[in-house]
Amino acid sequence: MPQTSSRQLSAPRAAAGLSGVASLAGAVFSTEMALGHMAGMGALCGGAAPHCAWCYGAAALLLAGLAGLALALRPAHRPVRITAGRSGS
Repeated sequence: MPQTSSRQLSAPRAAAGLSGVASLAGAVFSTEMALGHMAGMGALCGGAAPHCAWCYGAAALLLAGLAGLALALRPAHRPVRITAGRSGS
């Protein structure tokens, strides 16, 4: 079984972290746009007016950002070593 270096394992974590930060930045932008949209309508989304795409976008990007950061910051996975042994007794 080939060995994986720590550099190979850290590259996907860095990509997930960068993706998480970018998604959180998009969530902030979408939230600002949703607040501007609500101010323009004079009503809060979800009450008498349906939710706009900015609201859904902000929520989806927030969840994607948190998932990306959680993936990047989770503890390192230790590979399970399987050895040949007796099967059964």
